[in-house]
Amino acid sequence: MRKRIIAFLLAVSFLFCAMSGCKRIGTTPSDQVDSMLRDLEEAFLEYRKNHDIPMSVLDTLDLMLQKYVSGLSTPDPDDIPSTQIDPNDQDGKSLIAEATTTLTSEKELEDLIYQALRDVKTGVRFNVSAGWLDDDLLYDIVFNRIKGVYMIDAFGLHAYYYQYTQIGTIVYYSLDFEYFDNHTPEEIREMRQKVEEKAKEVVQDLQLAGKTDYEKIRAINDFLCDTVYYPDKPYILMDHNPYGTLIDGRAVCEGYARTCKILCDLAGMECHYVEGYCGNDPQTGGHAWNLVKVDGKWYQLDTTWNDGDSSDQFFLVTDDFMSLSRTWDRGKYPPSAKQAYTVK
Repeated sequence: MRKRIIAFLLAVSFLFCAMSGCKRIGTTPSDQVDSMLRDLEEAFLEYRKNHDIPMSVLDTLDLMLQKYVSGLSTPDPDDIPSTQIDPNDQDGKSLIAEATTTLTSEKELEDLIYQALRDVKTGVRFNVSAGWLDDDLLYDIVFNRIKGVYMIDAFGLHAYYYQYTQIGTIVYYSLDFEYFDNHTPEEIREMRQKVEEKAKEVVQDLQLAGKTDYEKIRAINDFLCDTVYYPDKPYILMDHNPYGTLIDGRAVCEGYARTCKILCDLAGMECHYVEGYCGNDPQTGGHAWNLVKVDGKWYQLDTTWNDGDSSDQFFLVTDDFMSLSRTWDRGKYPPSAKQAYTVK
């Protein structure tokens, strides 16, 4: 078992760097590697001892990392196409003539984009005073604030691109949306309706009304594990959203987590959709799961990994436990309870 622990720790040693202050293994001398392995093993075994983690967790984590981490459909901020247009060119003049809506705050921009996505518009035109809107803020509004408001409203969004031009202190924007598999707005509306109808049907069939928080999330977790399967590669875009999950019965982590969020919303439960990554590569290790409030406290939930041979080991657990297998921006979400949920 000791050899198995060391092999596992080599594969996911990045998970414990914060505990041991380790450096990249590939750049350390062999004697430091041996010392580091001992430190990593001791850190994990100490954590396991203090938190009563069964060895089966150790036995399954490596499988989960290899088989159930698909990456995310959300584009990298650096991959968002943008083009600056000369205001004296015909395209620049046309953009200025179209971008007549003046926005003065983040909230106004958030409302404009949210309404456009809810109505499945192909894009929006607006102008702002130079200085307060940049690439990072635009990305945050679209993919963090709006896409997480309610999964059905933003369902179908895959990416966006924009053009802009400037006259004096006024910047004019043309922001265009790209939907999954280049579906038309009419097709997106039809798929969204199917998702909403199916989600409401599931909540009704599970008879969640009047149940406790625990009973609700137990039923939602079990429904996803019982009715959805994690497909083999190559994945398709629909695997990443609720349509694939609820209509086709297949999904990768993003589809599981987004659907869990929808069902929790409809069941009256507070739930966050969480994006992070497993492994030391945020690009290929992208992963998604949920944070749910049960009996007034927040708990981590990964329905994908609960459905992937992990036997509920990621059901209502803590931040510390989840950090053994993944990394995420904790500052974006409320902290979890200190102990995993115990059925009363």
